[in-house]
Amino acid sequence: MTALSYDNLFERAQAGQAGFIEVPMDGARIVILAEGQSGAIATRRLGGCSGLVILGRSAAIMAHIAPRPPTVQQSATASQQHFQTLLGQVEQLYVTYRGHFPVETTGLGYYVAGFSDITDELKAIANQRLTALGLNNQYTYYNVVLGANRRDEVRACVQLLGPGATFFYIEQRLIEDIRFPAPLPDRQASQRTGHASQRNFLAWADSAGRSVQMFYGRQVEPDFGRLSGIYDVYRADAQGRGTWLKFDFSTGTWIGTKANIEGDLDTFEWFLWYQIRLLPLRAYPRRTRTSPSFTEL
Repeated sequence: MTALSYDNLFERAQAGQAGFIEVPMDGARIVILAEGQSGAIATRRLGGCSGLVILGRSAAIMAHIAPRPPTVQQSATASQQHFQTLLGQVEQLYVTYRGHFPVETTGLGYYVAGFSDITDELKAIANQRLTALGLNNQYTYYNVVLGANRRDEVRACVQLLGPGATFFYIEQRLIEDIRFPAPLPDRQASQRTGHASQRNFLAWADSAGRSVQMFYGRQVEPDFGRLSGIYDVYRADAQGRGTWLKFDFSTGTWIGTKANIEGDLDTFEWFLWYQIRLLPLRAYPRRTRTSPSFTEL
Protein backbone atom coordinates (compact mmCIF):
# COMPACT_ATOMS: atom_id res chain seq x y z
CA MET A 1 0.00 0.00 0.00
CA THR A 2 1.14 3.56 -0.75
CA ALA A 3 -0.27 6.94 0.19
CA LEU A 4 -1.58 7.22 -3.36
CA SER A 5 -3.32 3.86 -3.00
CA TYR A 6 -4.98 4.94 0.25
CA ASP A 7 -6.04 8.26 -1.22
CA ASN A 8 -7.50 6.50 -4.23
CA LEU A 9 -9.32 4.02 -2.04
CA PHE A 10 -10.89 6.69 0.17
CA GLU A 11 -11.92 8.70 -2.89
CA ARG A 12 -13.67 5.66 -4.33
CA ALA A 13 -15.44 4.99 -1.03
CA GLN A 14 -16.59 8.61 -0.71
CA ALA A 15 -17.86 8.49 -4.28
CA GLY A 16 -19.97 5.46 -3.38
CA GLN A 17 -18.20 3.07 -5.73
CA ALA A 18 -19.35 -0.49 -5.16
CA GLY A 19 -16.84 -2.67 -3.34
CA PHE A 20 -15.05 0.18 -1.52
CA ILE A 21 -15.92 1.05 2.08
CA GLU A 22 -14.45 3.59 4.52
CA VAL A 23 -14.95 2.79 8.20
CA PRO A 24 -15.41 5.85 10.47
CA MET A 25 -14.08 6.09 14.01
CA ASP A 26 -16.30 4.08 16.36
CA GLY A 27 -17.85 2.29 13.42
CA ALA A 28 -18.02 -1.29 12.14
CA ARG A 29 -18.66 -2.04 8.47
CA ILE A 30 -18.65 -4.97 6.06
CA VAL A 31 -17.73 -5.24 2.39
CA ILE A 32 -19.19 -8.12 0.36
CA LEU A 33 -17.95 -8.81 -3.15
CA ALA A 34 -18.98 -11.12 -5.94
CA GLU A 35 -16.68 -14.10 -6.48
CA GLY A 36 -13.62 -12.86 -8.37
CA GLN A 37 -14.40 -9.16 -7.79
CA SER A 38 -11.76 -6.91 -6.20
CA GLY A 39 -12.41 -4.28 -3.53
CA ALA A 40 -11.29 -2.92 -0.17
CA ILE A 41 -12.38 -1.72 3.23
CA ALA A 42 -10.22 0.80 5.11
CA THR A 43 -10.02 3.32 7.92
CA ARG A 44 -7.80 6.27 8.92
CA ARG A 45 -6.91 8.53 11.88
CA LEU A 46 -6.08 5.53 14.03
CA GLY A 47 -3.57 7.25 16.35
CA GLY A 48 -4.20 5.54 19.71
CA CYS A 49 -7.30 3.56 18.62
CA SER A 50 -7.85 -0.19 18.49
CA GLY A 51 -9.51 -2.19 15.76
CA LEU A 52 -10.73 -5.56 14.58
CA VAL A 53 -10.91 -7.18 11.17
CA ILE A 54 -12.48 -10.44 10.02
CA LEU A 55 -10.78 -11.59 6.85
CA GLY A 56 -12.72 -13.72 4.39
CA ARG A 57 -12.37 -14.77 0.75
CA SER A 58 -14.86 -12.33 -0.76
CA ALA A 59 -15.99 -10.42 2.33
CA ALA A 60 -14.32 -8.57 5.18
CA ILE A 61 -15.44 -6.79 8.35
CA MET A 62 -13.53 -3.91 9.93
CA ALA A 63 -14.04 -1.93 13.15
CA HIS A 64 -12.27 1.26 14.27
CA ILE A 65 -12.56 1.68 18.05
CA ALA A 66 -11.60 4.85 19.92
CA PRO A 67 -9.96 4.47 23.35
CA ARG A 68 -13.22 5.58 24.98
CA PRO A 69 -16.55 7.18 24.07
CA PRO A 70 -16.05 10.91 23.38
CA THR A 71 -18.15 12.02 26.37
CA VAL A 72 -16.61 9.65 28.96
CA GLN A 73 -13.46 10.24 31.02
CA GLN A 74 -10.57 7.90 30.18
CA SER A 75 -10.39 4.77 32.36
CA ALA A 76 -9.64 1.08 31.89
CA THR A 77 -13.28 0.19 32.58
CA ALA A 78 -14.61 2.74 30.07
CA SER A 79 -12.17 1.47 27.43
CA GLN A 80 -13.22 -2.15 27.93
CA GLN A 81 -16.93 -1.37 27.84
CA HIS A 82 -16.56 0.73 24.71
CA PHE A 83 -14.44 -1.96 23.05
CA GLN A 84 -17.01 -4.63 23.84
CA THR A 85 -19.82 -2.51 22.39
CA LEU A 86 -18.03 -2.23 19.03
CA LEU A 87 -16.97 -5.87 19.19
CA GLY A 88 -20.67 -6.71 19.53
CA GLN A 89 -21.33 -4.89 16.25
CA VAL A 90 -18.59 -6.94 14.58
CA GLU A 91 -20.12 -10.15 15.95
CA GLN A 92 -23.56 -9.18 14.68
CA LEU A 93 -22.24 -8.47 11.19
CA TYR A 94 -20.42 -11.80 11.13
CA VAL A 95 -23.43 -13.79 12.34
CA THR A 96 -25.77 -12.02 9.91
CA TYR A 97 -23.50 -12.60 6.89
CA ARG A 98 -21.82 -15.84 8.00
CA GLY A 99 -22.64 -17.48 4.68
CA HIS A 100 -20.08 -15.21 2.98
CA PHE A 101 -17.18 -16.40 5.15
CA PRO A 102 -15.45 -19.78 4.55
CA VAL A 103 -14.06 -22.00 7.31
CA GLU A 104 -10.56 -20.50 6.82
CA THR A 105 -11.78 -17.05 7.90
CA THR A 106 -9.47 -15.31 10.38
CA GLY A 107 -10.17 -12.62 13.00
CA LEU A 108 -7.42 -10.15 13.87
CA GLY A 109 -7.17 -7.36 16.43
CA TYR A 110 -4.81 -4.39 16.04
CA TYR A 111 -3.73 -2.21 18.92
CA VAL A 112 -1.47 0.77 19.53
CA ALA A 113 1.92 -0.24 20.92
CA GLY A 114 3.13 0.82 24.35
CA PHE A 115 -0.14 0.58 26.33
CA SER A 116 -0.09 -3.06 27.42
CA ASP A 117 -1.90 -2.31 30.69
CA ILE A 118 -5.00 -1.55 28.59
CA THR A 119 -4.49 -3.52 25.40
CA ASP A 120 -3.79 -6.83 27.18
CA GLU A 121 -7.34 -6.77 28.54
CA LEU A 122 -8.78 -5.87 25.14
CA LYS A 123 -6.83 -8.70 23.47
CA ALA A 124 -8.19 -11.20 25.99
CA ILE A 125 -11.78 -10.03 25.42
CA ALA A 126 -11.41 -10.23 21.63
CA ASN A 127 -9.77 -13.65 21.77
CA GLN A 128 -12.54 -15.10 23.93
CA ARG A 129 -15.40 -13.75 21.86
CA LEU A 130 -13.92 -14.43 18.41
CA THR A 131 -13.04 -17.97 19.50
CA ALA A 132 -16.66 -18.42 20.59
CA LEU A 133 -17.66 -17.57 17.00
CA GLY A 134 -15.40 -20.39 15.77
CA LEU A 135 -12.81 -18.03 14.29
CA ASN A 136 -9.07 -18.43 14.27
CA ASN A 137 -7.80 -15.16 15.68
CA GLN A 138 -4.60 -13.28 16.40
CA TYR A 139 -3.42 -9.73 17.04
CA THR A 140 -0.80 -7.18 16.03
CA TYR A 141 0.48 -3.77 17.15
CA TYR A 142 1.13 -0.53 15.33
CA ASN A 143 3.19 2.52 16.25
CA VAL A 144 1.84 6.03 16.01
CA VAL A 145 3.49 7.96 13.20
CA LEU A 146 5.28 11.24 13.82
CA GLY A 147 6.57 13.70 11.26
CA ALA A 148 5.14 14.52 7.85
CA ASN A 149 2.36 11.95 8.29
CA ARG A 150 0.61 13.12 11.48
CA ARG A 151 0.00 10.53 14.17
CA ASP A 152 -3.78 10.73 13.73
CA GLU A 153 -3.43 9.77 10.07
CA VAL A 154 -2.38 6.15 10.67
CA ARG A 155 -4.40 4.07 8.20
CA ALA A 156 -5.37 0.41 7.86
CA CYS A 157 -6.81 -1.47 4.92
CA VAL A 158 -8.11 -4.87 3.90
CA GLN A 159 -7.72 -5.53 0.19
CA LEU A 160 -9.60 -8.38 -1.44
CA LEU A 161 -8.06 -9.21 -4.78
CA GLY A 162 -10.26 -11.92 -6.26
CA PRO A 163 -10.26 -14.69 -6.56
CA GLY A 164 -9.17 -15.69 -3.08
CA ALA A 165 -6.33 -13.29 -2.16
CA THR A 166 -6.94 -11.21 0.98
CA PHE A 167 -4.37 -8.74 2.41
CA PHE A 168 -4.41 -6.68 5.60
CA TYR A 169 -2.18 -3.61 5.86
CA ILE A 170 -1.42 -1.01 8.50
CA GLU A 171 0.07 1.87 6.55
CA GLN A 172 2.47 0.18 4.09
CA ARG A 173 3.21 -2.77 6.40
CA LEU A 174 1.66 -6.04 5.29
CA ILE A 175 0.21 -7.70 8.40
CA GLU A 176 -1.63 -10.66 6.92
CA ASP A 177 -1.64 -12.38 3.53
CA ILE A 178 -4.26 -15.14 3.16
CA ARG A 179 -4.74 -17.20 0.01
CA PHE A 180 -8.11 -18.90 0.28
CA PRO A 181 -8.75 -22.13 -1.64
CA ALA A 182 -11.38 -22.07 -4.34
CA PRO A 183 -14.82 -22.97 -2.99
CA LEU A 184 -15.91 -26.54 -3.68
CA PRO A 185 -19.41 -27.51 -4.78
CA ASP A 186 -19.95 -29.70 -1.72
CA ARG A 187 -19.32 -26.76 0.62
CA GLN A 188 -22.16 -24.67 1.89
CA ALA A 189 -22.39 -21.33 0.11
CA SER A 190 -24.72 -18.43 0.67
CA GLN A 191 -28.29 -19.24 -0.35
CA ARG A 192 -29.56 -15.71 0.15
CA THR A 193 -27.49 -13.02 -1.51
CA GLY A 194 -27.93 -10.37 -4.15
CA HIS A 195 -24.89 -11.61 -6.04
CA ALA A 196 -25.69 -14.39 -8.50
CA SER A 197 -22.03 -15.34 -8.49
CA GLN A 198 -22.29 -16.18 -4.78
CA ARG A 199 -25.35 -18.40 -5.09
CA ASN A 200 -25.38 -22.14 -4.61
CA PHE A 201 -28.51 -23.87 -5.88
CA LEU A 202 -29.80 -26.72 -8.03
CA ALA A 203 -31.57 -26.20 -11.32
CA TRP A 204 -33.80 -28.70 -13.12
CA ALA A 205 -35.35 -28.38 -16.57
CA ASP A 206 -38.16 -30.79 -17.47
CA SER A 207 -37.20 -30.54 -21.12
CA ALA A 208 -33.63 -31.69 -20.41
CA GLY A 209 -34.52 -34.27 -17.77
CA ARG A 210 -31.42 -33.56 -15.73
CA SER A 211 -30.20 -31.44 -12.84
CA VAL A 212 -27.22 -29.09 -12.65
CA GLN A 213 -25.72 -27.25 -9.70
CA MET A 214 -25.12 -23.53 -10.05
CA PHE A 215 -22.19 -22.88 -7.72
CA TYR A 216 -20.55 -19.46 -7.52
CA GLY A 217 -21.69 -18.55 -11.01
CA ARG A 218 -20.59 -21.76 -12.75
CA GLN A 219 -22.35 -24.98 -13.72
CA VAL A 220 -21.07 -28.14 -12.07
CA GLU A 221 -22.29 -31.71 -12.02
CA PRO A 222 -23.93 -32.14 -8.60
CA ASP A 223 -22.44 -34.78 -6.30
CA PHE A 224 -25.63 -35.61 -4.42
CA GLY A 225 -23.86 -37.90 -2.00
CA ARG A 226 -21.88 -34.95 -0.60
CA LEU A 227 -24.57 -32.26 -0.46
CA SER A 228 -25.96 -31.36 2.95
CA GLY A 229 -28.21 -28.74 4.39
CA ILE A 230 -31.01 -26.79 2.73
CA TYR A 231 -30.69 -25.90 -0.94
CA ASP A 232 -32.81 -23.75 -3.17
CA VAL A 233 -34.03 -25.75 -6.17
CA TYR A 234 -35.17 -24.02 -9.35
CA ARG A 235 -37.46 -26.08 -11.55
CA ALA A 236 -38.40 -25.08 -15.09
CA ASP A 237 -41.33 -26.99 -16.55
CA ALA A 238 -41.75 -28.01 -20.19
CA GLN A 239 -43.16 -24.55 -20.98
CA GLY A 240 -40.18 -22.82 -19.35
CA ARG A 241 -42.14 -21.60 -16.34
CA GLY A 242 -39.95 -21.49 -13.25
CA THR A 243 -40.69 -22.41 -9.65
CA TRP A 244 -38.41 -22.08 -6.60
CA LEU A 245 -38.47 -24.92 -4.08
CA LYS A 246 -36.36 -25.88 -1.06
CA PHE A 247 -34.93 -29.30 -0.31
CA ASP A 248 -33.08 -30.41 2.83
CA PHE A 249 -30.37 -32.87 1.80
CA SER A 250 -29.59 -33.69 5.43
CA THR A 251 -33.08 -35.04 6.12
CA GLY A 252 -34.27 -35.83 2.60
CA THR A 253 -37.39 -33.68 2.85
CA TRP A 254 -38.96 -30.87 0.91
CA ILE A 255 -39.52 -27.58 2.74
CA GLY A 256 -42.48 -25.40 2.03
CA THR A 257 -45.88 -24.33 3.23
CA LYS A 258 -46.89 -28.00 3.28
CA ALA A 259 -44.98 -30.88 4.82
CA ASN A 260 -44.49 -32.54 1.44
CA ILE A 261 -45.20 -31.80 -2.18
CA GLU A 262 -48.59 -33.11 -3.23
CA GLY A 263 -49.26 -35.32 -6.19
CA ASP A 264 -47.52 -38.28 -7.75
CA LEU A 265 -43.76 -38.79 -7.74
CA ASP A 266 -42.78 -37.25 -11.04
CA THR A 267 -39.49 -37.50 -12.93
CA PHE A 268 -37.91 -34.69 -10.95
CA GLU A 269 -38.68 -36.19 -7.54
CA TRP A 270 -37.67 -39.67 -8.60
CA PHE A 271 -34.40 -38.25 -9.87
CA LEU A 272 -33.53 -36.74 -6.49
CA TRP A 273 -34.63 -39.85 -4.62
CA TYR A 274 -32.55 -42.09 -6.86
CA GLN A 275 -29.46 -39.88 -6.66
CA ILE A 276 -29.22 -39.22 -2.95
CA ARG A 277 -31.05 -42.27 -1.55
CA LEU A 278 -32.33 -40.06 1.25
CA LEU A 279 -35.99 -39.67 0.33
CA PRO A 280 -37.84 -42.51 2.07
CA LEU A 281 -41.13 -43.19 0.37
CA ARG A 282 -42.86 -43.13 3.74
CA ALA A 283 -42.08 -39.42 3.93
CA TYR A 284 -44.73 -38.87 1.27
CA PRO A 285 -48.48 -39.20 1.74
CA ARG A 286 -50.33 -41.76 -0.36
CA ARG A 287 -50.25 -40.58 -3.97
CA THR A 288 -52.87 -40.45 -6.64
CA ARG A 289 -52.15 -40.57 -10.33
CA THR A 290 -52.73 -36.86 -10.86
CA SER A 291 -50.33 -34.26 -12.07
CA PRO A 292 -47.96 -33.07 -9.34
CA SER A 293 -48.62 -29.74 -7.68
CA PHE A 294 -45.46 -27.99 -6.45
CA THR A 295 -45.68 -25.41 -3.68
CA GLU A 296 -44.12 -22.17 -4.85
CA LEU A 297 -41.90 -20.49 -2.26
